[in-house]
Formats: sequence, C-alpha cells, structure tokens
Amino acid sequence: MFSKRKNVEDNKISKESEVIKQEVPKYPKPKILLIDMNKECGEVLRKSGYNLKDGSFGKVYEIEKSSKIYPVSIESCILPNCSEQEIIFANINKELDQSNLKELSENLPGRGVVSIWQDAKKGIIDPRTYSMNYLARDYFERIYGNGGIFIVFIYDQKHNIYYRGPLNGDGNIKIESGIPLSNWGFLKELKRFKVNNIHGYEITFDTKPYKINSILEKASKDAEYFCTITPHDDQKDSYISLAKNKYGEDVAGVLFYPKLKGLLFLLPQMPNFYLIIQEFIEKICAEIKPELFPHLEGWNWIHRPEYEIHRVLELRDAIEKIELETNNKMNHIKDEIKKIQEDNSDIYTLIRGTGDELVKAVIKSFGNLGFIKITDVDAELEQTSENRNLREDIQIHDKSPVLIIDVKGVQGTPDDAESTQAEKHAIMRIREWSKTDVQPLTIVNHQRNLPPHDRDQKAFRDEIIKNAEKTRLGLMTTWDIFKILRNFEKFK
Repeated sequence: MFSKRKNVEDNKISKESEVIKQEVPKYPKPKILLIDMNKECGEVLRKSGYNLKDGSFGKVYEIEKSSKIYPVSIESCILPNCSEQEIIFANINKELDQSNLKELSENLPGRGVVSIWQDAKKGIIDPRTYSMNYLARDYFERIYGNGGIFIVFIYDQKHNIYYRGPLNGDGNIKIESGIPLSNWGFLKELKRFKVNNIHGYEITFDTKPYKINSILEKASKDAEYFCTITPHDDQKDSYISLAKNKYGEDVAGVLFYPKLKGLLFLLPQMPNFYLIIQEFIEKICAEIKPELFPHLEGWNWIHRPEYEIHRVLELRDAIEKIELETNNKMNHIKDEIKKIQEDNSDIYTLIRGTGDELVKAVIKSFGNLGFIKITDVDAELEQTSENRNLREDIQIHDKSPVLIIDVKGVQGTPDDAESTQAEKHAIMRIREWSKTDVQPLTIVNHQRNLPPHDRDQKAFRDEIIKNAEKTRLGLMTTWDIFKILRNFEKFK
C-alpha cells in the first residue's frame, strides 16, 4: 500500500518535472519579447526552444461618447522583464477591448490621487499610447542603445492627449496639464520618421539586392500598409528601403547605424509573419548580431572581429566595399533605365495608347524613322474652328504621294468604318488640293489592352484587306511600327 502510494507520488512529481522542464526554454539567449503579436508567432518560437515573453501595450476600450473625461486604465499593459529583453517584436496596430463601461467608470482613483485621464469625445480610451511613452520608452531606449533589435509592424500615426490631475473631494477633476503623445513615441529614432497615413495592399519587396527581402516576400500574402515612411535627413545614410507601394513610396525599411549597436526594422502589417519569424531571426538578426545567438554561432565566435586575423578583416572590408560599389552601380543603372523609359515613353504608347496620346506617339515614331515633313492635323485645327471629325490625324509630305493617315486605338478590332476612314479623308484632300498623288493609310492599335503577342495577328477583316488591295488603302498596326522602331534602334 505504501509502495503504491509512493509510486503514484513519484509519477506525479515526474510529470510535474516534465512540465517544468518543458517551460524552461532550450536557448536562454536571445531574450525575445512579443508585444501584441499574433499568437502563432509565439507558438513557432516556443516550439523551437526560444526564450520568449508575451506582452502588450494595452487594450483600447470603448466607452459611451460624451464630453466627460475618464481615467486611463493601464492594467492591460504587460511588459514582462522588459528591461532585459534583447529582441523586441512590436505591433503598433490597436484592437478594441469590449470592456464594460460600468466597471470602468466605477473603478475611479482615490480622492487626491494624481492620475491620467482622457476625454470620451471619440468613444474610446486608449492606454497604449501612454504606455508606449511612459512605461516602455526608457527601457526601450536602453535596449536599443545597447545593441537591441526592434522589429516594429507599423500602423497609421495618431496623437492622443492625456490629462494629468487628481480627483477632488467634491468628485471633480483638477486638470494640471494636457500631454500630447504619439503612438510612434516609444523610440526616438522611430519618432523621427515622417509618416503619411495612407492605406493600401500593393506591396513590392525588391528581392534582388538583399536577402531579407526574399525572406519577407514569403510572408507577403495578405500584407497591407497603413502608412508610408520617409527617414529624417540625418537617418538617410543609415536607412535601407525594404518595400514600396505602387507609387514608389516606402512602406518598409531598416535603420542601422554602423557606429551604433541598435537595429530597427519597420514593416507593414503582415498577418503571415509567423511563417518566417524563425527564419527572420536566425538568418537576419543572427547574422547581424551573432553574439545574441550563441546556440547558432557555435565555435564561429572565433571569427568575431575582436578575435579574427587582421588580413581576414581587411578582406571582409573589401567585400563590403565591393558590395557597396556594386549596389551603387546597380542604382545608377536603374536610374538610367528609368530615364530612358521616360524619354521614350511614346514607344510604349504605340502598343497600349489611344486618342491624342497615340497620334502624338505615331508622329514621334515616324520622325525617329527619318520622316521630316510631318503635319499634326490636330495642332492645325486648334487654330481654326473646323470640325475635328472631318479631318485625318497626320499628313506626311516628304515625297509623292502625300500620306493621309488615320490613327485609331481600339479595345477590340476596328470596324469597317474605322478601317476605311483614311480613304474618305484622302478623297476630301484630293478634291481640296486638286491633285491625285494622295495615299490613305489606316494605322490601328487593336486589342490594345492585351500584350501584342496575345492579340489576333490579323487586325482587319479579310473583306477589308481585299478591298484595300483594290483601292490601294494602306493598312498597318502600331505593333508593326513598334517592331520597326526596335529593329531600327538595334541595327542602326
């Protein structure tokens, strides 16, 4: 009986020991704090044995809209062992906590106790901004200054005003001061960024220059940005853009001062970040800060700068210099490509444009091919009151016959009237000029919303083509002009 009881107790102690053993992280370093991150991120890192704490800047709770002011409860702000953390993942995004208004209103501070208050005009009380600035900032600055890594999932920038003062004996609040605070205020370097609150979904991670972008791309599904960022002038030399929106504005970046220890990543909202969080810290953070990852570094600590052979350090510096020069050359080439594309935008218009834009592109293209006496009929008509619909688009007078050109950009294929309109304009010019050396030419950009190789290569109906052979009507596509121009450029 005693033996059985002892066995039961031994099994209980054994199971308790197993639980305790499971709770002890496999890797004591680095110390990681997840603030308001998706629970999946914590599950991935805990399963991998990392020393992890979960925290929160607090919950934003709803109250009844009014002109009153209410105490700001910071009970939901949890920053465990904050001062000793080394890697901090923080999400600025806020969530409403459906707390009970009655419970909140009854939980007033004691008489004469100086407290923090916020007005109820918007119907919410936001303790997060206060927590960021007053509970977290000093710790975070110390961590950042001593080599800590911050990965911040940014959100639109907001400013909240908090009031400081005691509750008097008569139940009134004696306001001592109003304190405006930003939800970007928990790091000085973070506050220095210029933030433009704008929302979107099109995010492009340039995966070529940096390994980090290739990793981030894996978790880009369902990502969205709520602001764009521009570094302060003093930050630009130490800042690298990681992602842009469709307008070329930064929505992600990293700040890394070579002479300072801290590292700051700014990322958009990425609900699937848990898919790459382990790879991110092991292939990005560990590579930059190997001293934080002794379990990954192994004997590689022998190659730290303080122990490495000087010649090896010189060669590493040479590699960094080559990489910097290569990136500079790549950026220079990219700028040159952009300028060439802008200067030759008309060649793209040939295969996607319509209307006046297409006409001007055809005129410029003929000029590039060597034609000289080109008349822009639209430009002439601007100086007269003549009906535009009664005239062609372009005339070319280089030699006989004069070309009378009608240009069309259509979504499908041209109808018969559009295909033969140049003939009508040519007949009008024959009568007007009393000369017969006039040649009509129809140029169409058909199925213009499709890539040219996906289009019907026969732009005109067979009947129109047969009629054109009899009447000497010229038929041409802007895709033909495009190919002539490219070959002309290549072989000139």
